[in-house]
Amino acid sequence: MKVDTKWIDALTGVRDEPCISIVVPTFRISPGRRQNIEMVKKAVEKARLLIKRLKLGEDVKEMMVSKIEEWSSSIDRLHPLDGVGYFISPSVDRSVLFPFQVSEIVTAGNSFEVRDLIYLRQYIRLFYVLVLGKQSANLLEAIHDGYEEVTDEYFPLKMVEEYEYAGSAVGSSIGYGMKGFENDKGEQIAVRIRSMFKEVDRHLRQYLHGNDTDFVLAGTEELIAEYKGVSDNTSRLAGEITGSFDQEGYDDLCRRAWLAFSDFHSKKLYRLIQKFRETAPALRSEGLRNVWKAAEEGRGLHLLVEKNFSRRGYVKAGRLLPYFHKPAGESVAIPDIVDEIIETVLLKNGEVSFVKDDSLAEWGRIALFHRY
Repeated sequence: MKVDTKWIDALTGVRDEPCISIVVPTFRISPGRRQNIEMVKKAVEKARLLIKRLKLGEDVKEMMVSKIEEWSSSIDRLHPLDGVGYFISPSVDRSVLFPFQVSEIVTAGNSFEVRDLIYLRQYIRLFYVLVLGKQSANLLEAIHDGYEEVTDEYFPLKMVEEYEYAGSAVGSSIGYGMKGFENDKGEQIAVRIRSMFKEVDRHLRQYLHGNDTDFVLAGTEELIAEYKGVSDNTSRLAGEITGSFDQEGYDDLCRRAWLAFSDFHSKKLYRLIQKFRETAPALRSEGLRNVWKAAEEGRGLHLLVEKNFSRRGYVKAGRLLPYFHKPAGESVAIPDIVDEIIETVLLKNGEVSFVKDDSLAEWGRIALFHRY
């Protein structure tokens, strides 16, 4: 399963050309689902009016309007998610489905509205599910709404049990063969399971480190304990699902694994917030104005921002800091200061993570780790 987010980087990297961003919330079930078509139509009409005002050639405007109309007619009306989006400029366009709640956005600017795109990248992160059995180990590549089983030279890995009335002998590490039928048969099985799990763990490492991701363990309590006892990858363990999954489909398992994985990353974000609390004041900024200044100066290493935090503002030529109310004299309105900060941090090779609303309340709902 390939999770390609390079297109998100491409959209967030567009600068200094007319960009139209359209995001429309949609309903998955009726009766709300009946509103989806009308909501998209209204958004398309707003976008059409914005394009008319752009300083572009008529042929480019017509091209952009045509593509937006094609996008609106291609939306799957029977199986919607929680939102749809379309991002278009003279040089690039992209249709997006959002598996989380969004607010309506129809804007024109010299860059795209990237907040929902960045959160999407955070949301659709790939993870693995390692399914343990007494005679096999299966590996699943998963995201929030689906999975694929890994089938290659390493997985699935099976242990072949061959009980023969003969002296005990060590079987092949390839087939995990077991010979001998002695009174200590149970111990032999346990030894072979541990041996198999060591091999599984070695194979798993290349997937985790090759994709810089984490995994969820699934199996009985006994098998999970056996595996953890020999594993060198427990630092990447995101959760455990107990049960026997040898003979059943993996749909329900992966839904449960996604919840465990999501909870794991929520806790990682919580620890990051705690780290911010302990960081020296000279190496961090808090509040919109301070974070804006540090980001503009290129000191933004990792931005933490509440998912739904936004604030309108204004800037004046020759002044670094933004205004929250329209100042005297000439100024430029900024629809959302927070989005501008996010784009600035990304542009200068920083990282952005969204956290739950109110989790940064003591710091003005936005916080920034400094590079220096």
